[in-house]
Amino acid sequence: MTDGTDVPAGWYRDPLGGEHLRWWDANSWTEHIAQLDSSPQPPTSSVNSSTNPFDTASTAREPEVMIIHPSSSKRSTRNAGVGTSASAAVGNTTSDDSGTVIEEPTRASIKAAAAAAAAAEEPRKSGFSDIALTVETWNKLNRAITDAVNSPTEPLVELRFADAPTLVIDPRGCAYWWADSLDNLATASADGDVETVARPLGIHQDEAGRDWEPLVWLIGTHAQPDSFDPLSLSGARFKLRRWPNLTTLSHTTEQMGMTAMLGAAYLTVTELASLAKVDVDEARRLISTFELMGLLTHTVDTIAEEARQPLAAQPAKEGIFSRLKARFSR
Repeated sequence: MTDGTDVPAGWYRDPLGGEHLRWWDANSWTEHIAQLDSSPQPPTSSVNSSTNPFDTASTAREPEVMIIHPSSSKRSTRNAGVGTSASAAVGNTTSDDSGTVIEEPTRASIKAAAAAAAAAEEPRKSGFSDIALTVETWNKLNRAITDAVNSPTEPLVELRFADAPTLVIDPRGCAYWWADSLDNLATASADGDVETVARPLGIHQDEAGRDWEPLVWLIGTHAQPDSFDPLSLSGARFKLRRWPNLTTLSHTTEQMGMTAMLGAAYLTVTELASLAKVDVDEARRLISTFELMGLLTHTVDTIAEEARQPLAAQPAKEGIFSRLKARFSR
């Protein structure tokens, strides 16, 4: 509109790309806008403007006000980019009438927005790391592994999560598969469901599993006594037949002492607790966990059983007077 030709005042398509009409006062674009499909009237402020000293003299020469109605169809995709850039240009300009300045985003505000978006994204990425396994889940897992070890069908044990990979345990192969680190199972895992499945129906693994001793140790140290191996209550005596790798197990000095005692002699749970000066449940916990790992050999406490049997009463031998009495009484 500023190429040197005289353009009469009127409503024209907004040159800045807006979806509306803008008033051209024959000299410059004004702030007056109107809807595309409407029939707007000339703004009073533009018609009666007194800012131009030649307005009165040129009124008679000005042609009739023109109103241009563009097509009601949407702009093409090709013009969308032009409209966007034009809108951005409007945002950076200052309105002479209102005096309002629209400032462009600063570098600090952009960094703050990016940091807020990253902070909002972080909980979503680690959403399955908010809830720890419950005691009930530890107990179910311990019972399921105990039953699977003693089962002739050799099933698999699976711990299924709603938003994380399934933990698959193979008691026969003494291995497990899980996509996450084992350290996250105790403190950074969502609670899951324990299920024992037949071996052909289990999740097929294409890669070798990990040694399950750290996993069994972790489960045994978090489970409650009512889920321990019933063999620890049978009165049997236990002894290590292979030393565990304590460097891979998070253990206490009491557990290390009890391990050394089991490596030296056959002991019952009560004897082990008495020698180590720990609670009986802690001794059961260690023996039950080692039994699941296959580290123990045991024998029935037959000596103690024989000691509990009462001696049978033997008939008394006859004395000399009894024999004489029996002879002369005939």
